[in-house]
Amino acid sequence: MVIGIPELSLNNNVWIFQGNPKYYDFFSEFHDESITEGWWTVTNNKEQIIKGDIGLIWISGSDAGIYAIIEILNKPEYREDSEKLKKYWNIPSDAANKEWRVQYKYIIKLKKPILKKEIILIDSLKDLTIIKAPQGTNFLVTREEWLNLRHLISENLKNSEILEQDKFGDIIEEDSYSTNSWRYEPPNVTIKTLDKSAILYGGTVIPAKLRDFFGIENVHYGDKKAVELEYQNKKYQAYFTARKYDSTTLQWYDNFRSIIQRKYPNFTKFFINNEEYVENCPQMKITKHTEKNHFFIDFLGEDKTDSNLSVSDSIIFAQIGWSDNGWQGFDEESSQKSQNSGFRYIKEEGISHEWWNFFDYGDDFYYGWIQFRGNSLQFNQNGLVLFSSINPDTKKYYLIGFYGATEYGNFHVPINPIDTIHDSSIKEKYQDKYAEFSAAGWKAKKELSTIFYQPLEFNLEEINQTQWGQSAYLYVGDGKAIPKLNVQILLEKVIDTHTSLLDESSETSSIEIRTVIEKTKKVLSHYFSSTPGNKNYWRIAPGRKGVLWNIWKNDKICSIGYHQYEPYLDELIQIKDKNLFYNRLIEIAKEHNGSEDFSFMLSSQPGTHQNTIWSFFHEMKPGDIVIASTGKSQIYGIGTITSDISSRRTEDFTQIRNVRWDYVDLNTSIPQGVPGNFSITLNKLKVDDYLKIISSIQNETGQIIENKIEIKPKFPTQQFKKQVILYGPPGTGKTYSSVLRAHEIIYGYHDPNVTFSLLHKRLKEQNKEEFDYSQTTWLDAIILAFGEIGPDQQVSVDEIKESDIIKKVSTYKNTQSISKTIAIYLQRESKIDSETVYVKNKTGREFFDKAPNSNWYLTEKGSEYLQLLKKDTNRLSETSSSQFNFITFHQSFAYEDFIEGIRPELNESGESTISYQIKDGIFKDICKKAALDPNNNYVLIIDEINRGNISKIFGELITLLEDNKRAGEAEEITVKLPYSGQEFSVPTNVYIIGTMNSTDKSIALVDIALRRRFHFERLNVDYKLIKNQIARKLLQELNRVICAIKNPDYEIGHYYFMNIPEQDLDNIELQKVFETRILPLLEEYFFNDWEALATILGKESIKVDKKKKLVWDEDTGKFEDESGDTDFIYGLSIRDVSIVFENTMKNFGIYQQETNLSE
Repeated sequence: MVIGIPELSLNNNVWIFQGNPKYYDFFSEFHDESITEGWWTVTNNKEQIIKGDIGLIWISGSDAGIYAIIEILNKPEYREDSEKLKKYWNIPSDAANKEWRVQYKYIIKLKKPILKKEIILIDSLKDLTIIKAPQGTNFLVTREEWLNLRHLISENLKNSEILEQDKFGDIIEEDSYSTNSWRYEPPNVTIKTLDKSAILYGGTVIPAKLRDFFGIENVHYGDKKAVELEYQNKKYQAYFTARKYDSTTLQWYDNFRSIIQRKYPNFTKFFINNEEYVENCPQMKITKHTEKNHFFIDFLGEDKTDSNLSVSDSIIFAQIGWSDNGWQGFDEESSQKSQNSGFRYIKEEGISHEWWNFFDYGDDFYYGWIQFRGNSLQFNQNGLVLFSSINPDTKKYYLIGFYGATEYGNFHVPINPIDTIHDSSIKEKYQDKYAEFSAAGWKAKKELSTIFYQPLEFNLEEINQTQWGQSAYLYVGDGKAIPKLNVQILLEKVIDTHTSLLDESSETSSIEIRTVIEKTKKVLSHYFSSTPGNKNYWRIAPGRKGVLWNIWKNDKICSIGYHQYEPYLDELIQIKDKNLFYNRLIEIAKEHNGSEDFSFMLSSQPGTHQNTIWSFFHEMKPGDIVIASTGKSQIYGIGTITSDISSRRTEDFTQIRNVRWDYVDLNTSIPQGVPGNFSITLNKLKVDDYLKIISSIQNETGQIIENKIEIKPKFPTQQFKKQVILYGPPGTGKTYSSVLRAHEIIYGYHDPNVTFSLLHKRLKEQNKEEFDYSQTTWLDAIILAFGEIGPDQQVSVDEIKESDIIKKVSTYKNTQSISKTIAIYLQRESKIDSETVYVKNKTGREFFDKAPNSNWYLTEKGSEYLQLLKKDTNRLSETSSSQFNFITFHQSFAYEDFIEGIRPELNESGESTISYQIKDGIFKDICKKAALDPNNNYVLIIDEINRGNISKIFGELITLLEDNKRAGEAEEITVKLPYSGQEFSVPTNVYIIGTMNSTDKSIALVDIALRRRFHFERLNVDYKLIKNQIARKLLQELNRVICAIKNPDYEIGHYYFMNIPEQDLDNIELQKVFETRILPLLEEYFFNDWEALATILGKESIKVDKKKKLVWDEDTGKFEDESGDTDFIYGLSIRDVSIVFENTMKNFGIYQQETNLSE
């Protein structure tokens, strides 16, 4: 237990109590040491608050956050505030009012408050009710949230001063800086450890015990005192400033901060990557000068992080010759197999420089070679080289190891590799020819380089390739040949593979395996901004046949049984060594020899039980993902572990962990392709297997399961163009490809199974608790603003205007004067019989009224409506697709639809009168949202983009689409929109994907302005996607003739034929597709071109009607038959569709060909 933070019992809850410093002087009260108890107003949950509950005091305002921890002393009472506290009310009448209040006592008053701006950066806490919906005085905190808050508070107490009030009322000052980051060497020196705050933010908190040293004992809240720091005979200005509760900081300016960052670039980079702590940080020595407020500065320590490594972003994926001895030098066996190698030089010479790439020369480096022609390699020093090779026997690809912190150049090898060959005849053979062996092209630090104990087999698809050409290497990175994510996943597999080898390895080999694991983790941390192992994936059985599932679900827990070991829980938790843990389990069982309860542990194979208990005790941790299932047959739920292991919680369980069950009652199964023994209690899953399971769940149930893979990047794995048009013949998958691309742009990874509806569902699920402020009316926003400020308060128009809800809503409104708009609504919705508001045309809803001091307040009706707004979340539209939108251009689509225009609108009052408002178009709307959310990408898909009048739709914004003209870029352009008069530019995180059918309009005919601003990517027919061979052959023949008659823009796409089964009896499905989709398309392509149709369909498919031509005879006044033999009329038409299909197949000789094949 952390000193000062109370434990929470099972029967009690945690609450956040919110106060507004405008109405109560909290800070003066906090400084009043005589105040140990108080009464807090509660507006809801009165029946749930009981004695023993824990409370967190939250002060609103610009520095909103947690300022104290309290304990509830009794149930709420209807009463005035205590006499002792009335003096702190800014409005005395508020203290005299009888309200429901709860009595509390202070447990901790934080010297350093935990601010809202810190809390919202923590994923597990950013959705606290007080942050999402801050209207009210008290808010329930879930147990999971309390665990995270408690950890945050404990960290706060370790790194700041507190006033801790124990149960006897004594005040204890605790100065943790004297032991953590400060060391005092009396009388004139103190030493500060340079942590993240000092290096990145230019400041540090001064402990109370050192205030006298710095001469700031009389600096109080709001004071600022100048000071000089002298370093290397140059003076830098700094200052002391006191924060709330006399917490004092030393702040220096950017010029001195840059001195620190230039001196310690590695630590600066380390802390920029969000690392909070690292050992062996440098120190700043501060020595008093004889002059007051003047200090000498010196720095102690080198620029060494935990690995003392500086890395670059250069990564290449190389292919080298195979070695049967692990690339440890000359390999006679591989030499004998040289003719099987895929490398010409190995075939010819029977030897490869690369066999020495992981040879130990006895120093701190590996020296290596990669065979390639030319000098065009682009590689920054301290980059990463990943080595792969092809086994000449199996022809399979393997990832064999990597060089980290690598230099590229010309390096002298400590020992000529030829001298490491012990066979004199072989050595003599290569001595002269390979004298240049003494110079290597690569040099890498061993501490970040390794050969794998077991090479990892992979296929080319896993590195985003279909084939590997002549190049010896491929570049890795966003927008490069191999996306970083693909390599990252391979390295995660390396860790999984080697971890699974540990249980079966000897002591010697286990050291090698652990070395591979640790170095791979370091590489992931340095080059991929990922620390592997932070999240594990588990499958756990909820008892036999799932009998415990309902209890688990309701109690939000999981467990493993083994109740026999419950008395030893505390002891076992302390044993961190796996072997010692296993041995202790056996020892405990032997101590109970003869007891059937422990017989399983004394069997011939206790390993499964040992591993289950060890994994649940020590490997599973908060944040891990767990799947509850009975074997493979039944998945019950997927959840997130939210606690460490604890002992018996109910009579039913021992050894439990709390779980937030995110998805329950899934009623599906684990796919058979997932390996592992699922008959045991607990399995650790590999990342790939976890992804297979959730993909299977989505396919079977349609439910979107967040994949929760930590290594997923925020932005795309490849650098997509900001505006692109996918064009091609019909049926080539343009719309489908645009949705796939949109998903990857938004989520940062490729999902081949995503569809339009799945993407919408996924975004809706992701943002299910967020609201789209663009759809909120002014009236609702104003009422919610009262709730945000304080529903019982009197407020001015300016206070309403400055509320968070109004600021958010106003960004989506084309309103010239926000204050005027608010005033109009307040007046129009005021009480009919108001004595202070005299406007006409009131709506009669009477939500507001104005006090004599001209401030506004909610009426009883207004308060009721506010409660309805809070409860009815449907009143605010969900952002189910705020990052993604899909539209189709057509002839009537205009600038007013796309950017902005004037539209009619019914008045909000419900009257049938119409007003005309400036409304945002779909593109302006998505740009606004993107500008407010720069850390996420936004995608607009424009289908049939060429069917609209591009110049009229985009108007003046066509120029703004260019990459270098977007907001924040060097050549940013901002325009004033014609209707609203607002300044507008296109954010850099907005992507436009257009689709265009090449049969509608050739690219050559597309508007030149559009062609200049968009990148064009052609999608061609992919015959490989057609499973049915006859269908594939038919399409190939059709397109061959179509290209000859017209051009490739008129080809028919593969999409039409993709659903035809591989075995299509009597071509029934193929015939349906031909008759309903292909034949109408051909008739459109070749309208009235009967020669072309006959060429494609066969002349037997064309029906010819011959009839004698009639002529008008002036003499007889009648139509007469023409006497000539050539005077006939010929009518052409297509025969019955079933006949046409048969004739077309015969025309291309497909039936005959298939018959011959079968014979």
